[in-house]
Amino acid sequence: MEWQKRGLPHCHMLLILSADAKPRNVEQVDSAIQAFLPDPNENNRLFDIVIRNTIHRRCGATDPMAPCMVNGRCSKRFPKDFRETTDIDVDGYHKYRRPNNGRTVVIGGETFTNQQVVPHKRFLLLLLNAHVNVEVCGYIQVVKYVYKYVYKGPDRASLRLLQENVSGQLNEILAYLDARYVCAPEAIHHNYQFVAFLAGQEQEALFADAHRDTTLTAWFKLNLEYEQREQDGVDLQGGIDPRTLYYYQIPEFFTFVQETRKWKIREHGTRQIGSMYTATPRDMERFSLRLLLLHRKYIHSFEDLRTIEGVVHTTFTEAARAFNLLHDDAHYGECLAEAAQFQMPFELRALFGYMLAFCDISDPQLLYDRIKTSMAEDFINRGYLPLDAESLVYYDLSDRLAILQYNLSERITPPTPHRPELEAIQDDWEYHSNKGIDLYNCLNSQQRTAADCILASFEAGRQKMHYIDGPGGSGKTYLYNIIYHILKGRHKSIICAVWTGIAASLLPERRTASSTFKLSMGSGNRECVLKREHRDAIPLKQADAIRGREGDMVDACIKNSRLWRDFETHKLFVNMRAASSGSSWCDHLMARGNGEIEQDSRRRIHLPSDLMSNGNLLDEVFGDELTNTDNLSHYAILAPRHFDVNRINEEAIDRLPGPLHEYKSIDDVVGENQDESTTYTSEFLNSLSPAGLPPHKLSLKKGAIVILLRNLDVRKGPCNGTRLIATHLRRFVLCCSIASGERKGQFVLIPRIDNYTDEGVPFRLRRRQFPIRLAFAMTIKKAQGKSLMGVGVHLGSEVFSHGQLYVALSRAKRRERVKVYSPGAHSKRTNQQTVKNMIKNSAMLRYSNKPQLLSF
Repeated sequence: MEWQKRGLPHCHMLLILSADAKPRNVEQVDSAIQAFLPDPNENNRLFDIVIRNTIHRRCGATDPMAPCMVNGRCSKRFPKDFRETTDIDVDGYHKYRRPNNGRTVVIGGETFTNQQVVPHKRFLLLLLNAHVNVEVCGYIQVVKYVYKYVYKGPDRASLRLLQENVSGQLNEILAYLDARYVCAPEAIHHNYQFVAFLAGQEQEALFADAHRDTTLTAWFKLNLEYEQREQDGVDLQGGIDPRTLYYYQIPEFFTFVQETRKWKIREHGTRQIGSMYTATPRDMERFSLRLLLLHRKYIHSFEDLRTIEGVVHTTFTEAARAFNLLHDDAHYGECLAEAAQFQMPFELRALFGYMLAFCDISDPQLLYDRIKTSMAEDFINRGYLPLDAESLVYYDLSDRLAILQYNLSERITPPTPHRPELEAIQDDWEYHSNKGIDLYNCLNSQQRTAADCILASFEAGRQKMHYIDGPGGSGKTYLYNIIYHILKGRHKSIICAVWTGIAASLLPERRTASSTFKLSMGSGNRECVLKREHRDAIPLKQADAIRGREGDMVDACIKNSRLWRDFETHKLFVNMRAASSGSSWCDHLMARGNGEIEQDSRRRIHLPSDLMSNGNLLDEVFGDELTNTDNLSHYAILAPRHFDVNRINEEAIDRLPGPLHEYKSIDDVVGENQDESTTYTSEFLNSLSPAGLPPHKLSLKKGAIVILLRNLDVRKGPCNGTRLIATHLRRFVLCCSIASGERKGQFVLIPRIDNYTDEGVPFRLRRRQFPIRLAFAMTIKKAQGKSLMGVGVHLGSEVFSHGQLYVALSRAKRRERVKVYSPGAHSKRTNQQTVKNMIKNSAMLRYSNKPQLLSF
């Protein structure tokens, strides 16, 4: 509650809804929040309340002195833009629907439209008849905003009382007041004459307090009590079992009785919110105790709490480290030792390289010395002397880490001053030539025309820029690979550079444009930072061809570039991925991608009823394959938002057979301001789930499909967006195999690494966790470039960016293996199934002619 200077109060409230009540899609937001003038003919009372209480009055150029004006602009950003549909912003305030329907109101001679309406909920306006601004917030700063009002205290004013002095001089000595300082608790203690202990009973008071149960020790006894009940044959199925709850969850279902110092189950079933006292990392023992209580259930003593994997630790800090709840370099040694038991040396080198590149290891030299012998076994078995084998290990690591911009010599001393000679592996020119010819013979006429033109420019020695344009599934990647192999067979030097790691995984000699051309990704710099004499510039100068590929940059870097007129464009119209479903399905996909299907005023298009799901996408997409881990990677459910993806994955992992393994992250705040690390509690950091970061609690089963979230080694296969199959689930390391592509079946060792983000939070979050997520379902963005046997499209949240619906529908090879779930799809007006389709016309290179369907 905040009191205005006029004496009237207003209230700032943050309401956290239950998971099933939170508005997550456009329809739910529109039903909860309105930001436009109502129809006065339908509800005149509501119209009068809106214009009296929720109109942002004139400001800007018409009234530069308005209270909302800051630095010449409205601090509330009025007037808002007209918009026909609500735009959901995951990281901030939503942009609500404000239709340009011509509805206006005149107040004080000024005309106002929907652009000046403050967001509100009509029910609350009718109930309270007052100004009630209601917003849907997904922004973490809103918590800080509300707590600022709670704890900032009252407004302050500085006063000074002066007595008029005839001489006009101020006597500072007389103004000085020498007073005793008494804190508030001490003052209350003396004013009320509280007694600490009655005379002669001090020992009894201390003894009673020492043996009195706290809420924590009472929880220990509660767990033991229920264990004894189970042993006595008491049926516990119908009630709440405290052994299944964490300590902080106990107050939701039990109440603590002060007289008996025991937990008692709540009789009326009213659930309460439980919380624990905070502890800072400066008090490490209490902080560790709190961490253990957050992550362990069914504890019956302090000793039991300190027991991890059968080992009783002396302190809570040691126990928390053993349970992987605190940062500790010993974790890295355990990870490498665990991996050395079942993996080959070259995979150990890759694992150690990931740790060096993505983790903050305090003494990498010590760790290297402990594991170098295991990493050198393959070289020793090939006949190299131990010192040469160690040197080969070092320089192999150096080459791997150089791609990740990591200088190994700065952290680990080279064993020899010079790199020993290693038998070079020559390119198999004949293999590339034969493979290129075999693939070339399978091209359709459009692909062949493009290939012939590109290859002819090489034979003529002309420098030429080519652009291959085609919809998803038209065989662009297939064509790139053919050109690569043919030119390799002709002894040409080829560099394949693409924008993302997942795109690089589709091509030979995988490289990203950022690493090849030394592009600065974080600073917004669009220039190549690469010196002419730099060693990375040599292959660029010697290359016969440099190929780049990125559909997302068409509007920014190709169509609007002055170089665009110098490109020779080769268009591919035929959707080879969907060719087995016939030309009608291909034309249908093309029309959706081009935005040629008629849309209503809300950008919704008709969807054939045979594509609509019955509501159970998991069964429709995976069917019996959910228990067949060999084929799981050929199917996926796609959704625009991470929330829907996470919920589907949780349901899928529950259905997958086998024991469940849970891996929990270590979360903390990093930065120059040390106070920030103590401001946010561990459970709050654990609750965050930013896009691009692994979850705090990672639940896995053997055979589960996961997706990698980091570019670990783009050239060797594991990169951001790669789908993997979890094969070995160990405590410190995961062993996965690549699910599809040229490197299908290749094993990848994945350690816990440090993942950072500051997106959507007012601090920099560090999360140490395996950089993967479940991938039975994934976002539409992650599915770009993939071909799948079966696809489900979950539109619980509607598409929000250009081309998303087309990308999702075009991933499957057959029309009958596509199913779409959209709870708001049925249109009462047309009695048809409709979904939203976002098309940005300025980014389109349209396909005007539609030739007949071609076959290989």
